[in-house]
Amino acid sequence: MLYEDDMCHPLNQECEPILSKNETNTKIKKIMSDIHHNTKGLHIVKRQSKDGKWHSVEVFSSGCQGNTIRNAISGSYYYGDRVGSKQEDFYYKVGISTSDVGRDTISLFYDSPDQYERHMYATVNSENKQRWIDKQVGLKMTK
Repeated sequence: MLYEDDMCHPLNQECEPILSKNETNTKIKKIMSDIHHNTKGLHIVKRQSKDGKWHSVEVFSSGCQGNTIRNAISGSYYYGDRVGSKQEDFYYKVGISTSDVGRDTISLFYDSPDQYERHMYATVNSENKQRWIDKQVGLKMTK
């Protein structure tokens, strides 16, 4: 096909899109939603921010002992680091056992307590933060 014969060329005024922009956006959102919600380990929990508003927060759980550790925010895997291993200590681990996630307790792994606070609209007291930091320093010295 020649460039001039392209019926949907941007300069061709007679070419109309098959779907309107709103229909296209709706279909794309539905497809992405279906893909996203069929992801294993994805949970949606409700959390309240300091201003009193409720938010739906997507979290990725790592699963049971022996599974690869997964970042709770992005869902990316930390290959080589397993739940229940010594590598688990390099992450800030949180357990959630609310009705949002069903009957089971899920484990979430964050890079730091600060990352957890931003993601889950939570506050970690300074004592726990300092304990985690001290633990990290100790781990790096023995490495």
